[in-house]
Amino acid sequence: MNPSRERPGHSPIRLPPPAGPPVSAVPDRPGSSPGRPLLRDPGRRRLTQVAATTRALRSFALQMLDEHMRTCLRAAVAEGGEDGHMKLKEASAAIARLVRP
Repeated sequence: MNPSRERPGHSPIRLPPPAGPPVSAVPDRPGSSPGRPLLRDPGRRRLTQVAATTRALRSFALQMLDEHMRTCLRAAVAEGGEDGHMKLKEASAAIARLVRP
């Protein structure tokens, strides 16, 4: 039945207005990209931020380890002796911590 049609003996049927603005009228929020849905659940948003921070810290740790291996570790191994062996153990432990889930 067409909602604008009148029924005999009754008043016209009136539909309530739609709740909220149309989807296209939702304003963009800072940090959101077009075509990507906004995360409205604060819990999901926090988890996303934690995951991004974890990835950034892991990347930074890998860069630091790489720099350490190219400078300090290389020099210690070139000198040899107990210091070189200790530095290799430290690097191995650092790598193990980074690859641990």
